[in-house]
Amino acid sequence: MTEGTRWLFTWLAIATLLLTIPAILASDTEGVTLIALTTGAVLIASWSYGFVMGRVPLVLDLIDSVAFVALALALPDPAAALGVVFGAVWLRGLYGSTTRSLVRCTLYSLALVTTVLLWAPVHGPTAVISPATTLGTIPTVFLTFVIVRQLSIVLRSREQSMRRDRELAATGSLLLGVVDEADIWVIGWAAAQEICVATPGLRVVRVVRDGPALRVVGASGEFAVLPTELPAEVIDTSSGGSTTGSPMADPSALDSAVGAPLAWACLASNAQANAWIFVGAPGKIPAEALVAVRALSNQVSLALRNSTVQEELTVQVSSDPLTGLDNRASFMTKLTAILSSSTDAGGVHILFLDLDDFKDVNDLLGHRAGNELLIEVAERMRANTGPKAVCARLGGAEFTVVLAGVEDSGALSIATALGRSIAEPVLLEGNTAQVGVSIGIATAAAGIEIEELVHQADVAMYAAKANGKNRVQVFEPGLLRVDNPRVTFEWQLAAAAAADELVVHYQPILDLPGLQCTAVEALVRWQHPERGLLFPGDFIDIAERTGAIIGIGAFVMRRACLDAAAWRTANPGFPLAVHVNVSAHELDREGFVDSIIGCLADTGTLAKDLIIELTETVVLDSPAAIGRLRAIGALGVGIAIDDFGTGYASLTSLRALPVDIVKIDMSFVAGAVSNPFDRSVIEAIVRLCAQLGVATVAEGVERLDQQRLLEALGTGGVQGYRYSRPLAAADLIGWLEANRAATGGAGTDVGGLLRTSV
Repeated sequence: MTEGTRWLFTWLAIATLLLTIPAILASDTEGVTLIALTTGAVLIASWSYGFVMGRVPLVLDLIDSVAFVALALALPDPAAALGVVFGAVWLRGLYGSTTRSLVRCTLYSLALVTTVLLWAPVHGPTAVISPATTLGTIPTVFLTFVIVRQLSIVLRSREQSMRRDRELAATGSLLLGVVDEADIWVIGWAAAQEICVATPGLRVVRVVRDGPALRVVGASGEFAVLPTELPAEVIDTSSGGSTTGSPMADPSALDSAVGAPLAWACLASNAQANAWIFVGAPGKIPAEALVAVRALSNQVSLALRNSTVQEELTVQVSSDPLTGLDNRASFMTKLTAILSSSTDAGGVHILFLDLDDFKDVNDLLGHRAGNELLIEVAERMRANTGPKAVCARLGGAEFTVVLAGVEDSGALSIATALGRSIAEPVLLEGNTAQVGVSIGIATAAAGIEIEELVHQADVAMYAAKANGKNRVQVFEPGLLRVDNPRVTFEWQLAAAAAADELVVHYQPILDLPGLQCTAVEALVRWQHPERGLLFPGDFIDIAERTGAIIGIGAFVMRRACLDAAAWRTANPGFPLAVHVNVSAHELDREGFVDSIIGCLADTGTLAKDLIIELTETVVLDSPAAIGRLRAIGALGVGIAIDDFGTGYASLTSLRALPVDIVKIDMSFVAGAVSNPFDRSVIEAIVRLCAQLGVATVAEGVERLDQQRLLEALGTGGVQGYRYSRPLAAADLIGWLEANRAATGGAGTDVGGLLRTSV
């Protein structure tokens, strides 16, 4: 903008000069005409030089002044040169400081006075001019200077502001997707330097508290001296430096440190506690520049927070959220890397661990105590396997350890010590609990496939469990015989649905605040012919690995739909939806949508009475999942996301899927009363779902204080042991009758009443 105005005013001044040519040519003295034309050429050259170089040295102002005198004396009437002088005032006023412009106007005025004084000696005593005409323009010259200076200040300020805005916009674009902290600071300081260039004289210094002193960690602008530290008295610690403003106690100390007297402002750095940004400039700091530095600080702070979140998400996607150990995906990745880099395959061992009778802890002491036990087991695994071992939780009460560079005897010794450590009693919720652990060991052989190695460790672990539990079993080929317990169990599971050994239990889901049962979740059980009633944790992982989950899922879906249809027929005034869990394997099947349509038609169940429940991982693991779920949603069947908040792509799943219900993971509910972070997560999920029109259900509710907190946070529904354990279909009828009776009373501890009424 400034350059365009300078270009325009340069041509204006030149045009004004060219308009004097007729008067020059009218002179009848050849020497005078030559002088006038030469002077005009000098002025054009001077103005062009200033435009090209972007600056006007004082010598050019002196040359212009002398040229004005020569031009005016060469013209028949000195008043003809006044237009040229004013053109120069408009042009030169866009260059230099205000002081230089005053000096320039003074020189131009002296040129006019000199012209009047030299007119008679040059043209003779008979030449008469009116001094008032020429000298009377001097005040107008200064008035024009004031106008031009104001225009120049506005143009420069606007241009600097636009340049700063462009830099901020470009920096924002550059910071998108940058997660490395060092790269963020490089981009940030480059932008700070550009802001300083756009604001001549501006300096920026960032300091952090380092003991009693303030350590300089970054600076932009031109400094005569840039210290590595600043005195502590520069900051007024009484203000804490926690708010934007000026917590400076002694700006003069800052002047001394940087070697220049400047006006200073202090901003609290949002990027780090006990960090500040000093902004300085000669005379006065432009308000727009201060705003730009603050905006840049906020951009960098946001990028650093995003970097931190990205690191946390990276940890979450590769670790178990409860124990902090590696998860299944990270375990497989690290095992692959270890086997690829190991020169001695025999030195790599896998330990598979499964806690014995862990379900009893959950049933007797609650899920919260069960979670505490899993955390304690993880700590004991770390303590007994060493820093180089890879410890992972595969799910439920299953763990694994990868040992590299260890002999067979060493692996057996570690496994034995680990088993003894885990079997030691642990204090949970004021109660002492003790569990055993079955451990299987497999040793890598040259060229072995990872899946085969993992399978061997798994087989060894099940052999340990089948041989009496709480022991260590080293894999040997004989364990793969058809009659070994591991293989037999898998075959029995594959035939369980056809053998009518599967049982479906239902856990109620209640609304808040009324606590009326609106739905139930179908949970499968296996009535094993030898081992008794088995829960999902005992066989679902195996079913998914072997493919038996397809038959199990189809059985649960049909049984749940039959029961839902029967409930609606028996109690038409009390509709009851049923939630059915779906695995990735089921969702991957081409005919899955058709199977749901057929199941609804065969059982007479209304589509709105069926809720498909799945975890975020199921969607991520199944590329065709989103399309099939949308087709299911179009039927009128509900979609629920289970264990919400623990997955890597929670928000993505809400945006991509036709979600009707979000089930908040019980790990957040367990600590919400005492843990502000868990409470904040639940509150954020509830608010987000409310804005999206998605219902919320909190899982794992076991206490009255949890229920009251969830109600205060606006959660729509609850589910957990406080209200009922999973019930057989026949027992559920009685529970529902008790629920309807209990929800009719006011001021009653409905949860406690329901729990004790069954």
